[in-house]
Amino acid sequence: MQGNAAQQISSLAFFSQRDILHIAKMTTGLCNSNYRVDCQDGRYLVRFLAKTRAAGALTPLIEYQLQDTAFQCGLTQEPLILLTEHFDMDGAGIIVMVFCQGTALAELPEDQRCTPKNLALLAPMLSALHRQCPRGLTSLIVAKSTTVLNSHNVQAMLSGYQEHCHFEISTDQQAILSRVFRQLNDLTLTSVCLIHGDLNVGNLLLESFFDKKLGKSRLQLIDWEYGGSGDEYFDLASALIEFSCDKAMTDDFIAHYQRSRQDVDDNWQCDWHKLARVKLYYATLCWLWQPATVSLAPQVDYFEVMERLSLSLT
Repeated sequence: MQGNAAQQISSLAFFSQRDILHIAKMTTGLCNSNYRVDCQDGRYLVRFLAKTRAAGALTPLIEYQLQDTAFQCGLTQEPLILLTEHFDMDGAGIIVMVFCQGTALAELPEDQRCTPKNLALLAPMLSALHRQCPRGLTSLIVAKSTTVLNSHNVQAMLSGYQEHCHFEISTDQQAILSRVFRQLNDLTLTSVCLIHGDLNVGNLLLESFFDKKLGKSRLQLIDWEYGGSGDEYFDLASALIEFSCDKAMTDDFIAHYQRSRQDVDDNWQCDWHKLARVKLYYATLCWLWQPATVSLAPQVDYFEVMERLSLSLT
């Protein structure tokens, strides 16, 4: 498979005038295949997008457009080209982008992963992304980019995930899940801004170089296939859960985020009740979805988080 991919990469028009030194398959990526391509003029990432995309994933064109918008905000590596000769609206495509040298937070030791310092780096990045209005992009993004996890119909999504989960739910677990359904009965998510939609620590990359201008290393957000038009509270809630934030870390993160938002929007204030319920929503979806991705060795016990958050809302 890797040999075939290397041949296909070498035959791409993008690399026809570049001297390829080495091609290596990356271990990241659940549905898509990623390859690092070292050339004399630099290092690139070639992303083969699966013909059958995961439920809720963006089409290749929308994913490319969203990543390009995020790049303009300084949040991710630059996408260079979407290869249309390997692309159709229903399936596979290839994106070539600048390779970002760094380490995913998921690969760091626990005491270096979910830290207040990394949260402080993430908060203004999310603020910059959430200030982007979907109307500034093509109508294609606005029409088709609502993600599975960020669906407006919270009850329908919970029911759908429960129906298709890959394990048997016990009687005790069902009792807790039923309570969650009641607690989230009137939760509404909006589509007022752009979101990442998949902020697990595997999609947060700590760059390996020190940015002298910022006086610190930078985070980069990678893997934009679940992003698009959505509710900023979904990103905030997922970050807080994936970082296993206690109250102090939560308060600090929201304070960083709110200061950054208020630089351009004096009226933005955190809706703490909504945040608590979106956290519960996210944890519940991840618990129901988790067995399908058990090979990822999740960092969070989503059921424990779901149960604890549900009890806190009673």
